[in-house]
Amino acid sequence: MHPALVLVAAVFVAACGPEQPTSGRGSALGPRPSAVPPADSASCERGDGVACNRIAAGLGNKGLGFRERACELGVGEACYVLALTYDERGDNVGVVKDPTSATLFYRRGCEAGYGDACGPAGERYRDGRGVVASNEISQQLFARATRGFEVACERGDGDACRSLGMAFALGRGVKRDPAAARRYGDQAWARFNELCEAGDAENCREVGACHHLGGCGDRPMNKPLAITFYDRACESGDAAACTLARIARAP
Repeated sequence: MHPALVLVAAVFVAACGPEQPTSGRGSALGPRPSAVPPADSASCERGDGVACNRIAAGLGNKGLGFRERACELGVGEACYVLALTYDERGDNVGVVKDPTSATLFYRRGCEAGYGDACGPAGERYRDGRGVVASNEISQQLFARATRGFEVACERGDGDACRSLGMAFALGRGVKRDPAAARRYGDQAWARFNELCEAGDAENCREVGACHHLGGCGDRPMNKPLAITFYDRACESGDAAACTLARIARAP
């Protein structure tokens, strides 16, 4: 993953989740406290993966079994959260890191259509982290990610445009094309800036990241300007932006 995305993803996970299991993988779905809506519980038992994932999101560190059930039922987001949980580079506590499980969950998330899982899956197969290295599988996963980014970028998703630009810059799943990388990076910045000016804190954070970490076309690296946007997002309640502002200010 591009260094810029590694830092932003790590900060976002630290600030916002995922939940931190207190035990390793298990076959039981886990507790069903009274807070779990009966309809979701019944739907999950009937094989509704979205319901299982919804239950997991409400159980905090006790929802691992429901995440696994949701992943088995094809909910890509659940697979991705599980991958983050087992990723040896993560900072979750109370769970044994498992590089093989992390790689396989990233791949399952990607194949289930959850685009954020494709890049990490491709990198791990490329580097042989937890699995036998395979450039062929790696490129297939990168290509799948790129196709998803193209669709999302066309719909106005700035983050997808940035990821697509990085794919062209690095030749991941597509032929290396610096001009295309700049074009998609510029589209990403324009979208982030538009939404930031409309008052969206998350997109102000992304504008800051463009100036701090790059990856947004021809935008100049400008740390003071990045801090300005991070602070703007932080003051609007974006916890990840507060953390990035501290990082940017560090000597």
